[in-house]
Amino acid sequence: MKWYASLATACVFLAACGAPSGDSGESEVAAESVAEPTGLLNVYSARHYDSDKELYKRFEDETGIRIRFRESGAAELLEAMKAEGDNSPADVIISSDAGTLYRFKDAGLMQPVESELLATRIPEHFRDPDN
Repeated sequence: MKWYASLATACVFLAACGAPSGDSGESEVAAESVAEPTGLLNVYSARHYDSDKELYKRFEDETGIRIRFRESGAAELLEAMKAEGDNSPADVIISSDAGTLYRFKDAGLMQPVESELLATRIPEHFRDPDN
């Protein structure tokens, strides 16, 4: 399995998309080898691992899509997204446990994802019934 499939697997649940807001303590991973990024992906992560930052950089290098990530505790990210409402810049929520993702879903902050790649790579019993 390619490394970006792992990123896709981690990003099964997408948050509502919106226009990026001003700098609010977010960190950015800039891929120096990409002259003109073709897009921007806003990742809200409750994980704090150097390996994740390396994964973001590799994704940027290979795709040209820049990743802006915001790391915080799950509860803080949930409250931030509630406060941001429809203006949340979050595209992807990454968590280390399903309970956290359930709280985001219960708050109405998730959108379904229809993806053949994810459907083939993630066993059905690990996928949300609402995608």
